[in-house]
Amino acid sequence: MGDNMKIIDQRIIFQAVVDCVIIVMELVGLAISTKDNGLWQQFVFYTQNSNYILMFASIFHLISILKNGEPSRAASAAQYGAVCLTTVTLLVVIFLLAPMYRTLSGVLFGGSKFIMHLAAPLLALTVYLAVPVFKPSKVDFLTAIVPTVIYAAVLIVLNVVRAVEGPYPFLKVWEQPWYMSVMWAVLIVGSAAAIAAVLRLINLRR
Repeated sequence: MGDNMKIIDQRIIFQAVVDCVIIVMELVGLAISTKDNGLWQQFVFYTQNSNYILMFASIFHLISILKNGEPSRAASAAQYGAVCLTTVTLLVVIFLLAPMYRTLSGVLFGGSKFIMHLAAPLLALTVYLAVPVFKPSKVDFLTAIVPTVIYAAVLIVLNVVRAVEGPYPFLKVWEQPWYMSVMWAVLIVGSAAAIAAVLRLINLRR
């Protein structure tokens, strides 16, 4: 029993340390992104939105640990949802944007890209997989998809009315047939759902 408690305590301490690292990284990313894109203009990017959600989830998670000695279920659910979002960012950058722009280094380095496209999402995902202390429910799964659905819907509408352009090639509805826009929306939202389902299933089976 004592050994199990010691392992659990070590896991919680590790999570708290990682929360601090992620928070610092995201604050640095926020400063760089604000400088490069402007305070409000940066929120047209899924990358920034997903990373800031991760930052706030990490703050919530850390406060919960400091207050209760362990993360609350709500804090763990928030972190799970945030990890799902930043994993979408990570995989879209590597497997979609990199081929589109024909460069991997170009989408991973420069400005806030290293932090927001690679380092923070990869760290959050690694810790989630390494420290299985939470089993997401079906509600948690559905909640994790909502931000992606909202982002896709809002950005498509803003592109249709020409309030913004892009910012990603697959969101430029005026530069492609309408059915391609529908296909991309389904693909991105479907990918977000698949990632959330896989991450949920991994921890449910441990």
